[in-house]
Amino acid sequence: MKTILNILIVILLAVLLYILIYPQYQENKPAPIRIGTERSLNPLVLFFAEENGFLKGQKLLPEYIFADSPDELYSRLLAKEIDLAVLPWSTIFKRVIEKGETVKVFISGNFRAGVPISAIFAHPKVKVQTLKDLKGKRFGYPLYFADLVPVILSENGLSVKDLILSPLPQGEIPEKLKNGELDCALVCEPYRTQLIKEGMALVFDAVLGKSFLAPFPAFAYAINPSLIREKRKVGVRLKIATDMAITLADKEPESMRAVLIKRLGLDSERVANFNLPEIEKLAGINKSQIQAYLLNLAERGVINREAIKDFRVENLLVAPVDMQP
Repeated sequence: MKTILNILIVILLAVLLYILIYPQYQENKPAPIRIGTERSLNPLVLFFAEENGFLKGQKLLPEYIFADSPDELYSRLLAKEIDLAVLPWSTIFKRVIEKGETVKVFISGNFRAGVPISAIFAHPKVKVQTLKDLKGKRFGYPLYFADLVPVILSENGLSVKDLILSPLPQGEIPEKLKNGELDCALVCEPYRTQLIKEGMALVFDAVLGKSFLAPFPAFAYAINPSLIREKRKVGVRLKIATDMAITLADKEPESMRAVLIKRLGLDSERVANFNLPEIEKLAGINKSQIQAYLLNLAERGVINREAIKDFRVENLLVAPVDMQP
């Protein structure tokens, strides 16, 4: 009888230890993090965090799902097929405000005033001096900024019907422009620097900032709100890793450039010293600038003006307490 009692005590202790320890083990074991993004400048914080071991240090295993359509990335984020998406602010505004499809943002990227990152180029053999000269031309642009192209054209007396438009993956644009498959194109860094060094004609520098506002809120790192509810530890680790990456990048911008060049498979000589965006951590996101951008888009007809009447950008941001250890 005593032996049976001892066995039962051992079993109960084992069960108790399992109940106490297993949830902690599950929370602290390496966790996959599925990242949806285009191949461009925009995911540079994540690339930098991985290269410097910050994701590994937080027991995060990144898996990149590349797609050029921000709407596709947004839909996959809502469907929980990815955990994080790097998205243009314009897409976030449209999906949240017009469709009620909510995400939460914890990093924002700006194209700073006086530091050109976006530009429109023309092939040297094509006679283009101003944007009005684009009429009838083959114009390539990143699908990522498709919402904004009609506005840029209309500000210069053109419509989408006046050009032969080609929305493309951003990495394909430089080669198509050089080969004469395009007459002109909109690109962002590091391809802006590449095209300057390859002798393409610069038509309109800093086009996004000058056409909308500067600093220009270009992109955001967004998560499905369910990540906080269902995988809070993963969200906390993600913020720690990316905050560390942003802090290091501010001190070592050349290291960040080198990582992006490596990840995009570019020639370092052709893109040397390309301009970097300003990256804002959650606590430093400039809400008033993003709110001003939203109003700017509404005034230009990109977003329904009536729908933004009571909308506040702070409602899109992760509550700081939700990503605190």
